[in-house]
Amino acid sequence: MRKPARLLLGLVIVAAAGCQQQAAAPKADIRPPAKVNLPPVPPPEAFDLVEKNAAGNWTAAGLRKHRTELFGQPVVVEGRVVEAYRCGAKEGCLPPHFSLADLNRPDLTLLVTGFDRDAESGLKEGSVVLVTGSLQKAVDGFTLSEEGVISGATFTAAPAK
Repeated sequence: MRKPARLLLGLVIVAAAGCQQQAAAPKADIRPPAKVNLPPVPPPEAFDLVEKNAAGNWTAAGLRKHRTELFGQPVVVEGRVVEAYRCGAKEGCLPPHFSLADLNRPDLTLLVTGFDRDAESGLKEGSVVLVTGSLQKAVDGFTLSEEGVISGATFTAAPAK
């Protein structure tokens, strides 16, 4: 009977040692779920881009969307003047230029340049203008993004609606 007793004693010792190892395991660091404060999902119509206005002129959004087909082509685009660069008569200035924002999506802009310095005085930030020019991939004096730039531009006040 000594063998079964030793065997039983050995099993009890192994089981006790196994239980102690499990008890020594570190506890998982459980934290409450993170609180996320996201803005509401925009309605589907927020993603619709108006490509041309009622008069048939491009919008900044439409011109950006179709830029690959329009590079090198003459375009007429309507938008709002934002961030007009004014140099005056100083030497070493960049050519006159301004950003033209889409009327419906002001976050979508195009760079406009190539107009005469004398026309610079007619630029009023916030005014709505019709810009006529050529959509180019690159223009001297500017490093451009893929949206392109309207070069050789002339601009006039957009007709009142």
